[in-house]
Amino acid sequence: MLWHKLGSNQTGGLTLTYIGTNEEATSGVPTITYSNQGIGAASDDRLVVVCVAIYDNNVGRITGVTLGGNAMTEDITYGSTSYDQGIFSYKLTTGTTADIVITHDGPVWSPPASSIAVYTITGSDTTAAVETDGYSGIGTFEFTLSASVNNPVILQATHGTTITWTSTSNIADFVEDVAIEVDSYETSYASGTISAVTATADPDVVTGTPRGVAAVYG
Repeated sequence: MLWHKLGSNQTGGLTLTYIGTNEEATSGVPTITYSNQGIGAASDDRLVVVCVAIYDNNVGRITGVTLGGNAMTEDITYGSTSYDQGIFSYKLTTGTTADIVITHDGPVWSPPASSIAVYTITGSDTTAAVETDGYSGIGTFEFTLSASVNNPVILQATHGTTITWTSTSNIADFVEDVAIEVDSYETSYASGTISAVTATADPDVVTGTPRGVAAVYG
């Protein structure tokens, strides 16, 4: 397993912090367990956000994620026959590590690989995403996010080739936090702040049909 850590971004009273990412080249059926994952500093207003991607030519769908034994809210899921991905959140105020368990309905004879990215949001009573979007397209695609200004946004995109984020508009401090390649698929996890009523982000690939999800918190 790998565990990468980066920093934080404060926006309009909310602080979005990228905690880290992890990956599994092979994983279990019907659950994938990431033990003792970092979830940031404990706080009475800490919302933990877990981005999940599972990959396999015969992959099933993500059916749930738990954080320290607590069922997380499914903010959005969106997938294809080759991979599935989603963003989940839960307000967990105590502890600095927790087990993250992904439940899926993939076949026993072909268990999927997976990756996760963990973020925290503090500074408000938010308990779930205020807006989400999922999209797929040939070559490029866009997220259109019309949530209020100064809200943090988390984006992820998956494809079988390298993803390059281009043509981002009205997303301040946009950054690709990490790109993870597992089982011939790349997932890019990115974040920023909505800086205008309508914002777009375009993860570009050379050929094929990428898919992605985004969630805005406020």
